[in-house]
Amino acid sequence: MLGFLPPFLRGCLALLLLVLNTLFWCVLLFAAALAKLVLPFRAVRVRIDPLLNRIASLWIACNSGWMRLTQRTAWDVQGLDQLRYEGWYLVNCNHQSWVDIFVLQHVLNGRIPLLKFFLKQELIWVPVIGVAWWALDFPFMQRHGKAELRRRPELRSQDAEATRRACAKFSLVPTSVMNFAEGTRFTAAKHSAQESPYRHLLKPKAGALALALNAMGERFKSLVDATIVYPGGAPTFWQFLCGRSPRIVVRLREVPIPAAFCTGDYAGDKAFRVSFQQWLAQLWEEKDRQIGDLLGDGDEASTGTSGRPAASAAGALAALALLCGLLAPPDAQAVQSLGASALRDRHAALGPQLRDNQFQGPLYLESVETSRSSQGDIYAVVDHPFARVSGALANPAHWCDILILHLNVKYCRGTPGEQSRLEVRIGRKHDQPLASATPLAFAWRAGVPAAGYLDVGLDAPTGPFGTKDYRILVEAVGLDAGRTFIHMGYSFGYGALGQMAMSSYLATIGRDKVGFTRDTGGAPADGPRFVGGTRGLAERNTMRYYLAIDAYLDSLAAPVPEQVERRFAYWFDATEKYPAQLREVDRASYLAMKRKEYRRQQGALAE
Repeated sequence: MLGFLPPFLRGCLALLLLVLNTLFWCVLLFAAALAKLVLPFRAVRVRIDPLLNRIASLWIACNSGWMRLTQRTAWDVQGLDQLRYEGWYLVNCNHQSWVDIFVLQHVLNGRIPLLKFFLKQELIWVPVIGVAWWALDFPFMQRHGKAELRRRPELRSQDAEATRRACAKFSLVPTSVMNFAEGTRFTAAKHSAQESPYRHLLKPKAGALALALNAMGERFKSLVDATIVYPGGAPTFWQFLCGRSPRIVVRLREVPIPAAFCTGDYAGDKAFRVSFQQWLAQLWEEKDRQIGDLLGDGDEASTGTSGRPAASAAGALAALALLCGLLAPPDAQAVQSLGASALRDRHAALGPQLRDNQFQGPLYLESVETSRSSQGDIYAVVDHPFARVSGALANPAHWCDILILHLNVKYCRGTPGEQSRLEVRIGRKHDQPLASATPLAFAWRAGVPAAGYLDVGLDAPTGPFGTKDYRILVEAVGLDAGRTFIHMGYSFGYGALGQMAMSSYLATIGRDKVGFTRDTGGAPADGPRFVGGTRGLAERNTMRYYLAIDAYLDSLAAPVPEQVERRFAYWFDATEKYPAQLREVDRASYLAMKRKEYRRQQGALAE
């Protein structure tokens, strides 16, 4: 109805309606829940729980109302006719975005009893929504990793008991227990890190389903197997609010639950556990094929993110935070290629700086900072012929070997094809599990080929902690038979969220970190002073990426079996020339970490 409005205005209106609708119905929920809290008797619960569920259903129905009002989404839903609003259902679905919850609620509200999700324990602290989930008896669960469970096996029985207690509350009133078997939202980086055998899905986790069945399997009418596909790419929550989900496909089917699965011991009976996992794996294979059929098996974007991070925390709060970022001033232009002629002119103009500088070599660094972006540029002469430089850097397959040298790059995998991509994981400057690193997806860009000129780049529209518009650019021209002039640029932008995150970092951990440009505001008697803040951060990363390129080029002179170790050693030794700016770890720690990460990147280490 309001589809004629610009997406931004639609998003703001949808967000406002969502917040108002949430506040209105939560007041009623809290009043009814208070009575249940004060009078914790079964007879009271039997009467109040249906009332709470009815309030929640009206809340969802009003959400569907503002969705119809503000969006032009085409809903392609099949399988509703077989469902009945009676009894108990176990619901399982693939997971790509926070939007999945709104989709399932919109489609299934009034068709089956109210959906109730297993939630992470921390989510109870989400303002307003957390209390609403508690009032509706959504089960809050502790999430234990495999390493912790191996160290403390008694936690398995605690998980089982917590699930039984939660499901016991569901036994009073018909309920639909919802589970995302993947346990986390699908992204290309997670898919790659898992080495998932499925094309469009992560590996399913059987434990939560098995525990729910064991706790109340005799009540479940059947399993509702739901499949969600976003043909235009899985949207973030803000994109969804703005109506940027032109088509959403949902397929539903009822699957009988084998009677044996309702009584078996998943934790203690290995044969039962294997049988249950095989059953779930078969369901997952069928779901994977179904997604492929719905996409024509060519559109992989819909099973990952659409190039932007999924909205974090809980719906309305995440959208409000993103809205703050969207209200930021326009971004500055990202770092740009100069072109062959202008790059040669730049080399001539920088002659004095290349001959006399703090780097003790033919290298010049400059940077610029605006209210919403930072950028660094390095111009350098390298002792490598243009053919070697061009051959190495014009091939996207080589760039993972370059990027992995950076301290914060934990993993990189290239996707070949006409539109090559690099799936990178960013993390701490020390060793860490891959699962805890943050994905950053770069699109590979190659400029128009020209004789004697190279122009390539990597672009990532979004990054971690509210940052965005990452760009790494390299252009080069040959100077003579053995030398090449390189321009390497690095830039990134940030909205309000990113600015807050970086301000916190720079005020604490990064307080004393500096860049390379002299800060002319310091008194000469104090000795050299260098820029800090986001400008200093940009300069440090620009230098680190440049040194990674230089290390890769240097390693090509070594025999192939020695090249990887030579790159590691070269990069570390080069950074040690600038301890005030780049020193973070000792040599032994860096080499051990990078050897492990490189083996993992090559697939030799199972995560």
